Amino acid sequence: MVIIKKKWVCATLAAVLSVSVLAGSKPAKVSAETDVKAIVEGMSVDEKVGQMLMPDFRNWQKQGESKATGFTVMNDEVGSIIKKYHLGGVILFAENVVGTEQTARLTDGLQKASPELPLFITIDQEGGIVTRLQTGTNLPGNMALGAARSEKYAYQTGEIIGKELSSLGVSVNFGPALDVNNNPGNPVIGVRSFSSNPELVSKLGIQTIKGLQSQNMAATTKHFPGHGDTAVDSHYGLPLVSHDKERLRLVELVPFQKAIDEGVDMVMTAHVQFPAFDDTTYTSKKDGQEIMVPATLSKKVLTGLLREEMGFKGVIVTDALNMKAIADNFGQEEAVVLALKSGVDIALMPAQVNSLQMEGNLSSVFNAVKEAIEIGDLPIEQVNNSVQRILELKEKRGILTPDNTPIDEKVGNALNVVGNQDHLKKEKKMAEDAVTLLKNEDKTLPFKPKKNDKVLVLAPFADQVEAMTRSIQELKGKKKAVKVRGHCKTNTEIRGKR
Repeated sequence: MVIIKKKWVCATLAAVLSVSVLAGSKPAKVSAETDVKAIVEGMSVDEKVGQMLMPDFRNWQKQGESKATGFTVMNDEVGSIIKKYHLGGVILFAENVVGTEQTARLTDGLQKASPELPLFITIDQEGGIVTRLQTGTNLPGNMALGAARSEKYAYQTGEIIGKELSSLGVSVNFGPALDVNNNPGNPVIGVRSFSSNPELVSKLGIQTIKGLQSQNMAATTKHFPGHGDTAVDSHYGLPLVSHDKERLRLVELVPFQKAIDEGVDMVMTAHVQFPAFDDTTYTSKKDGQEIMVPATLSKKVLTGLLREEMGFKGVIVTDALNMKAIADNFGQEEAVVLALKSGVDIALMPAQVNSLQMEGNLSSVFNAVKEAIEIGDLPIEQVNNSVQRILELKEKRGILTPDNTPIDEKVGNALNVVGNQDHLKKEKKMAEDAVTLLKNEDKTLPFKPKKNDKVLVLAPFADQVEAMTRSIQELKGKKKAVKVRGHCKTNTEIRGKR
């Protein structure tokens, strides 16, 4: 049984007594669900709101410093924000996880700032081009797994990611992506998808989820209802998928439904318009134009479709709310409130906070949610249900029980797990089996550059250039010295060079 706060002890004891009476004279063990209900009943509105907000501290500018830099070492300023707003979780980025020992100490410090209700510490560790850990095993990614068509490799991928993240104190992975990538012009999913075939996406996705969960890692399927058939990146604009319900149910929704049936822990929303399910319009704050509400802010999609029709009972988390598809059109406070009203449990990256001077951004969102509850716009019953789902998942994955392992012992374990030889051996085998030769008419392959030859590697997006540059840099010292220079030209620069 988990008792978190003194003020919750009475409620929890009452639950114990009532179960004991029903069971007769023998003492009965209270279920996790009963415990969580008792905790929720004893929480203040502020504490409940905090559980539903998950900011990032990707960069931090301490008082007296001239600029923000990667937040890699826990400090009292970030700790004070976690405590003040009763935050339920934090998301980490590559800027936060630069070394194995450093990451283990950072997550330990973050948890110490929230001893009463431990945090979800989350990350996007998909493998491939979305790899955050700078010292972990760089798994080949979903398209490679799709090319290999190996459910065993998919499971091993989830298992390896789960082991490494767990050893570092991370409890939630925002992966795998179950988008069916059937649009060759898609600028954001691409190699992050297993396949354009919904059945193959389902099989490999489910095995990755099972691999993650085998390490007690909470797994997340994304981006619901599907970001695969878009030609716009929601980081920069608002995409639309115009297919009818029948087509969406036959393609986009298939992997999500199967993952739900197999017990996935979380579902992450897509900032994509799906008029087949919701054609409600909203006046954009960007330009005053009428736009359709994206899935992230749609009650018809998140409550009607995901909860009621598809039967998902776990935690719904938004994609990052600072992405331009949301931020430009809906505004910070209103976007968070609309998302929660629509059925979201956790608002991810609801406000930018990279210094104490920017704390007002989070405060503004926090107060907007409280006001929505006070006036009945966001029913307290709905809030209670969300917080209960959050805490039930924390209980299920062992997060509600504080980890009192000494930090030096945690660090030692992480150093033995992250990027170990067994993981690297499996990674190499996956990558080799995934190689698919499409054309080699001039016998360009195998590629054998001569000494001092320069090799130009091109990619359409900056994050892909960065990922490849980082991977090649890691080859330094292993076999041969490699000099790498990464640069991404804009489309305008590229067109001008043609």
